[in-house]
Amino acid sequence: MDYSENYPEEKDTYKDSGKIRIGKIIGRVFKWLAILLIVGVYAILFFRMYFFKVPSKFTEFVWTDEALAAYRSDESFELVTQDPYDSIDDDGYYQISDVWLCRAAGELQLTVRYNSRSTINTLMDKYMLAERPTGETFVYMLRDQNGKTYTDYRFASETRPMNEFRRLIFDGVDFAGVTTLYLDVYYGNDVSDLAPMNVTFIVYENDRTEFVEKFKEPSPTKLTLSDSPAYINNLSE
Repeated sequence: MDYSENYPEEKDTYKDSGKIRIGKIIGRVFKWLAILLIVGVYAILFFRMYFFKVPSKFTEFVWTDEALAAYRSDESFELVTQDPYDSIDDDGYYQISDVWLCRAAGELQLTVRYNSRSTINTLMDKYMLAERPTGETFVYMLRDQNGKTYTDYRFASETRPMNEFRRLIFDGVDFAGVTTLYLDVYYGNDVSDLAPMNVTFIVYENDRTEFVEKFKEPSPTKLTLSDSPAYINNLSE
């Protein structure tokens, strides 16, 4: 006997009506939230890496006219690089990287990065500034272990969200007898050794490993270089 005629198959009228169960809705919501969370985390990591990463043009040696002339006239020409002893100061105001020495041309090149939000906010708090500073906020001085200073430098700048980068080129550096080189960073309106934003980095030590770099056929720099601000020479004790 065929009971199907007397007892027809029951149907899920809730399902057949085209309505989606609440459980499925919640499941799909959590699924998309998880996907968005993962995408958001990776996006944040990517943007942080990009914004904090030193521009590639600031990592390479800058071929100035002086360096090119030395390269063409000196058969023993070489470029030397050395990892900074401390790349970030204790307070995290500034970071240095990509130090290059060109003894034949009397040049030392390096890159400085600072956070345009946190570092500047700290500066404003320490100096009780009502408005954010404009122009070149910080200035730099190179100094050897004997106290000889170099305040003449050229620089190129680049701005990225939350970060400022400066490529510095110190000229006329006498490397003879030098064992240590320091970089002093100052707030431009307070070029003093006692200034609260004054920081010193060790950028070179002759008893540490030097790396002689191979380089491609040199070409003149395409960076736009500006001269150091005149007030760096107003150093006061």
